[in-house]
Amino acid sequence: VKIYRDEKEETCTDNYQNLSMEEVAMLIQEKPGETIEIIGQEQSETGWNIEIKRTYKRGKTRVLCIPEEEIIIDSNHSELNLDDCEFVCHEVEKTRSDLIALGYDSGKLDNVGNNSEYSTEERNRKTYSDEQDYDDDTHKALKKYMVQECYLLVDWDDDGIAERRRVVKIGGEIFENEAEDYMPIASACSILMPHKHTGYALSQSIIDLQEIKTFFMRQLVNNMARVNNPRTLVTKGANLSDVLNVHKTNGVIRIKAPGDVTTEPTTPVIGQVLPLLDLLDQQKEGRSGITRNSMGLDADILAKSTEGAFMGAIEKADQRIEFIIRLFAETVFKDMFLKIHHLLLTHGDSKYMK
Repeated sequence: VKIYRDEKEETCTDNYQNLSMEEVAMLIQEKPGETIEIIGQEQSETGWNIEIKRTYKRGKTRVLCIPEEEIIIDSNHSELNLDDCEFVCHEVEKTRSDLIALGYDSGKLDNVGNNSEYSTEERNRKTYSDEQDYDDDTHKALKKYMVQECYLLVDWDDDGIAERRRVVKIGGEIFENEAEDYMPIASACSILMPHKHTGYALSQSIIDLQEIKTFFMRQLVNNMARVNNPRTLVTKGANLSDVLNVHKTNGVIRIKAPGDVTTEPTTPVIGQVLPLLDLLDQQKEGRSGITRNSMGLDADILAKSTEGAFMGAIEKADQRIEFIIRLFAETVFKDMFLKIHHLLLTHGDSKYMK
């Protein structure tokens, strides 16, 4: 999650009618960070009609969810919190229009390449999406650049102490290099691993069961297809033309003797597979803590269980989910709101807090 300050210049046009001179004077008074331009004015019998253009810079604190393939961190970092990490990089594609709106020089952008190197995850995402790269002159404003926003600890002033700096690299050129004491990125994990930044996802604990269940479900579907549409066994006494051409219900096949046309016997395996699938579901519920009881979906259990036994099962299942929720609260959400509080105080937005 990235918590950052977004500063943008906004413009609006307003029309006012029948104003007195005192009201016009009050209207065109500029506030801090605001410029006012009079586009048109006209005096009538009832007062002044005026049209003004107001330009102001307004900042917002934003919270952005970031996919894991856009973040690069120091491989030796051994904790979830990134405030003390030696190197953190947010690598993302932005259009030329977005970069110019952020204040980067358009002439300098003409001299840099894209330098795009996609990871496996990014490549898979693009394969099944309608994303396009506009590299021709017709769509020059939509041309994409790879932007790397890096936060690193480096001894920039040669005093023997590493300080954090923010470096923005677009393509192969460095556009910003400034001192920074704020780390805008917070990370989350479902299950922590000791002495490692990368933890254990909840899906990783049950993915092997899902693969096994997929295998047996596919076998069950294939078996049912063979049972419902068996292959035909034909002897020399059958009329082969009828066998090949008659597929409708109650169709007629000419034979010389009983047994000339039969079907291949296929033993249904649904009775053996369904208990196995149920066993896999039980193991998945035990590993993940997400059970049918907690969701109230199993009518048989609701009918047969006593209130105490049912509530006890729900409580045990909820313990694992509660553990994950408390872990998120004590790590990413706590860190995220501390960063939001820091930005609001730093940029003077406390007056907007209710």
